[in-house]
Amino acid sequence: MPNARARAPIFNGIATCGICGCSVVGEAKQDGRYFYYHCTYSKGRHAGVPHLPKTEFRDLSGDCVRDVTVSDDVLFWLREVVDDELSKLTGLPRQRAATLQKEKQRLSARLNRLYDSLYDDIISPEMFKRKEADYKSELAGVDGALGSLDGNNGAPTAQRIFELANRLYPTYLDLERERKAAMLRLLASNYVLRDGSLCPTYRKPFSFLANLPPRTTKLPERNEQHGGFHVLSFSSR
Repeated sequence: MPNARARAPIFNGIATCGICGCSVVGEAKQDGRYFYYHCTYSKGRHAGVPHLPKTEFRDLSGDCVRDVTVSDDVLFWLREVVDDELSKLTGLPRQRAATLQKEKQRLSARLNRLYDSLYDDIISPEMFKRKEADYKSELAGVDGALGSLDGNNGAPTAQRIFELANRLYPTYLDLERERKAAMLRLLASNYVLRDGSLCPTYRKPFSFLANLPPRTTKLPERNEQHGGFHVLSFSSR
């Protein structure tokens, strides 16, 4: 007797029908000897969407993962592009941070002088409170601006995403059945079953990876001897 768990439709709800928009579900046939994914026909029966065997649906799902998996060559290129672009921008945050630090020192000095003025009875307590609140408010704004500069470097996040994309398909193949379905849901918000193929609506940033240049495109590779780039062609992502 077939194992009930092995026959469980783990890909239920991942895809929708390309004709009517209803969900695509798995269904066992002939006492579990055959298993197909097909439209639920909740809006009425129609032709045009095949009943895909479980293995074929699984292979199509794997193709969707492979389409956003980048090769080692493309990973190298993406790293170079990110590093090159960020190197052009690092000067601006540093200049801004230096300006903010000077402003912080100026405000701190004013606040210290304000305390001295209160101690020496140069200003009234009412004036002191108003000025103290103003200086502390300005200092908080400067500290906030400095904090935003510290957290505005997207290089580590971008590099981690690219490295993940480099391992997506091999990782997918090694996952257990339920985790395969979880990865598919992570990569795309929906998969449309149309003409015997799955068309994913990728989430960001995987939508960017899906739109990388085609396999025949030539990508630049850094030439260490000449300090620049030369052309590298690649056969697959």
